[in-house]
Formats: sequence, C-alpha cells, structure tokens
Amino acid sequence: MLAPFGAATLAQYTSTAVASGSDIDSSPAHTGASSIIPSPDSASFAPLPQSPIRVGESITRFLDDFCLPEYKGITPIESYNRYISSIQNGLHPAPATTAQYVTILSKHSLYEQAKHVYASSQPLLEAISYDKPWQAQSWFQIEDGMMQAAAIAGDVVTSNVHRQRIIEQGGAPSAASYAALIIASKTMTDDATVASNLFSESQSLGVKAHTYLYNVVISALSRARRADEALALFAKMKEEGVRWSSVTYGALIGACTRIGDEQTAKYLFEEMLVQPGMKPRVPPFNTMIQMYVQIKPDREQALLYYQKMLSRRIRPTAHTYKLLMDCYGTIEPINLVEMEKVFRQLEHDHSVQVGGPHFASLINAYGCVAKDLDRAIAVFESIANKPYVRNASPSAIRLPDPVCYEALINVFVSHRRPDLVRNYLERLRVSHVHMTAYVANLVIKSLAQCGDMEGARSLFESLEDPPSGLAGHVRHGHSMEEGEVEVQGQDDGPVYREPSTWEAMVRAELGAGERERAQNLFRRMEARFYPELVLQRVRALVYPLEDYTGIVA
Repeated sequence: MLAPFGAATLAQYTSTAVASGSDIDSSPAHTGASSIIPSPDSASFAPLPQSPIRVGESITRFLDDFCLPEYKGITPIESYNRYISSIQNGLHPAPATTAQYVTILSKHSLYEQAKHVYASSQPLLEAISYDKPWQAQSWFQIEDGMMQAAAIAGDVVTSNVHRQRIIEQGGAPSAASYAALIIASKTMTDDATVASNLFSESQSLGVKAHTYLYNVVISALSRARRADEALALFAKMKEEGVRWSSVTYGALIGACTRIGDEQTAKYLFEEMLVQPGMKPRVPPFNTMIQMYVQIKPDREQALLYYQKMLSRRIRPTAHTYKLLMDCYGTIEPINLVEMEKVFRQLEHDHSVQVGGPHFASLINAYGCVAKDLDRAIAVFESIANKPYVRNASPSAIRLPDPVCYEALINVFVSHRRPDLVRNYLERLRVSHVHMTAYVANLVIKSLAQCGDMEGARSLFESLEDPPSGLAGHVRHGHSMEEGEVEVQGQDDGPVYREPSTWEAMVRAELGAGERERAQNLFRRMEARFYPELVLQRVRALVYPLEDYTGIVA
C-alpha cells in the first residue's frame, strides 16, 4: 500500500522529488541487505577518514546523552561539530544513535546538518556489511530517522521518499515517523484524507500506534469535521488499550462542536473530567465556550463552561478572552458594557498578550452588530496609541494587523461604504501590512456591490495558488488557540487564495448574472484538490441540484 496520498497527490510528490534534484535515491531498491545502501554519488559526504571506519564508543555515548530530553550540555551546533570531528577520525556513532541524532538536529532547526549526518552515515553502513542482519536493521533505523527529520523540517517530499524506500524493502516506518509526516502534511488541501490513509497504511504494515499517532490523526479528522471517523478511531484506541490524553479528548470535543453535535461534545467533556489522572487543559474548555458563542449561541452556557474552567484554576488564554468578548458582543441581547469590561480585564492580565482578534471583536461589535460606524473607526484608530502597542518589542506582531483591517473593512462593506474600503486598503498597503485572502474576499464583495466586476476579477486573478494539492501556508491569525500561529503583520510574501476566496468570487459572478463565469471558476477550484466537503458548498451555488445531477449523468 504505497499511495496514501491518492493517485494525483502521490504523482505530484514523485515529480517534485525528481524535478528538485533530490539528493535521496528514490529509485526502487534491490533485494538483499547490502544492496539497499545508496551509491556514494547519491549524497554529499563529509571528508572520508584515512583510518578504517568503525563505531566509536565515546561519540555514541555522547550523542546518546545529547538526544535525551533533559540534556542541558553543549548547544546543538556544538554537538554537530563534535560529530564531524569524530567521523573525520573514522569513529562513527552507532547506527541507532545516528537515527536518533538526525531527528534531534531537525527538531533544533538544523535540517541541513541532519541531512549531512544522514549522508555521512552511509560509509558506516557499507563498513558493517560483514553482519548482514545488523546492516539491514541499521539501514531501516537511519532511513526512519531521516523520514522523521525531513517531516519535522516540513520537507514532505523527502520524507515521503524515505517512507517509500522503507516499505519497498519490506520494512515499516515507526509510529513517530508516521505522526511527523501527518503533521507536516497539514500544508495540503485535504490533509485529513492524507492522515487517514497514512494511518491505515501504518496499520496494514503492523505498526503499533501510540497515543501521539492517534492524537495527530484524530486532530486532522477533527479539523475536517469528520467527527464519525474521529470517534471510530477513539473507539479503536480504547479497544487496543492505548492510553488517551487531554489532547485526545480536546480533539474529539472539537470534532463534535464543529458539526454542532452538542450532546456528544458535552458527554465527552464530562467523561474527560472524571478520567483518573486527568489534568484538564484549557483547549477543551475554550472549545465548549466557542460552541456556545459561534455555533449554538447561548451566553448562559458559554459562561457556565468559563466558570467550570476557573473552578479548576485554569487560567484564561488570549483565545478565552476573545470568546468572552464575542459572548457579550455578538449574542443577543448585546451587552457592550460587559464586553468592554472583559477587554479591560484582558489589558490588565499580563500573562496574556492583547492581539488583533481582540480589537477585531470590538470593531465587529460596534460596527456590524451595533451599527455604529464612527465608534468602530475610533476603536481601530485607537490601537496604535495603546501603551502595549507603542512599547512592543520589535519582534512582536505589529498592530493594527491584517485581522484588525479585515474587521474594519467588513464593517465598511456592511455599511456599503466603498470609499472607506479604498481608503483603508491604501493605508494597509503603505503600512506594509500583509494582505490576506480574507481581506481580499471582502474587497471582492465591495467591488461587486458597486458593479465593478472587472476590478473584482482583477483582484482575484492577482492572488496566487500554491502548488496543486497544497494549501496556502500563510496563516491568517483568526485562531488564538494553543498551538496556532498568528500571521505576522509585515507585507512579506504572496497572498494565496483560500476556498472562501473562490466562493466570494463565485458569488460575485452569480450576483452579476455571470453563471458561466461562475461555473468556470468552480472547475478551476475542483482542480485544486480541495476536500469534497469544501467543494460541496460552492457546487451548490453554481449548479442547482438537478443541473449538476444532469452533468454528472
């Protein structure tokens, strides 16, 4: 089973590896322990020593210690220099140690050094050909280590090449390597299918899944709203006696809340709290609050889960504060006084950073909910004068950021003020704030409202697409949840179309009576390999059910 990415995506990966001139030998390996060692011209080696190559006890012990989580000695780059010095004297770390070491180097953002260690380990594999079983085992260990190292570095193509080599030689990647590759595949448009297929492959190869592997797969399915599959994996996890964690429950609860399955989410939440040894973390509480703020608006229930969180002495995060602000600023009856109280509490909580999403909540509440355009603008203009914004470190996200601009432009669109959209879009540009797809979506809508379809089309076509099958890799700062990264404010890269951008342009064309153009856009969107659930929403706009059925038939 060598194609968990699907035929189109696997072909893309293979062609990318060849086109990029990968230094990993991706040709099918031959049978036999010695024949699986790559030829010297497949990688760049450290200078070969004059003395015979052998395993060095000292360098092995040193790197074994260095790879321990609690190690507090020399820096990673110093360890690498010591490694280089040792192999130049013909003393290599044991293969199992080398496999660990390449992974650790990649975790320390030393991927180039990890690749060099991998390449430099090949002469040792040749040198131990006198012991075929050990040589074969060592080869598999080092390939697995490099598969994981490449995935950690985000080099999915190379990681996938190592994965295929291992399987072609009759082996199986480790659970840790599968987990790393699944995490790295988050850059793909249908990462949940990739996660599911890779997990199925691992099971067909007899890999014993651990908690971490289950968690990354369940999390991927959760993000894709594939709750039934996530729950089925959880049941399998229990059957096999694999220990759950708070992350497991958090992902499952998230899967249920995303599809509005309130009862299952509540059941899992309560089950989580009574598990022996459970140390509740903030994400599941935030997820339940979010369900009652955004999906099933109910202020009383949202505040109930906030109180449950406080009763367990769990501190609110930046995301918690944003949800509380929206709880008062979006759920009827609106209570702007309480929303402002939450914001002031946030400003005085020095353990949490005030960010763009918090100001966006204020702007949205005043401008879109309360219909007070002037107050929304005043909130935006006040951001730069806040002391914590003026005195922020150079490395901090500069405010107002794209999320603030997006909130304000959304207010202008709702008030049908294209003049203000143009003015603030120009301010965004001259301030070198990064344009995002979400800002572009609103501008497309504004231009369409004014009848400027050529302007809307020009803006849409000015955006870029990542390689087919891959998602745009610039995050937009909408989530402040643990583990999420907010977009930097600097205008430092391309703007990639999101699924919502295709939808915005399709709606604009349909609003202008240009159904054929909308259909052409949808066909282009289909070629992006978005998940079927994403395509269904736009397909329903472009093709009434009976029309699309006829086309399929």
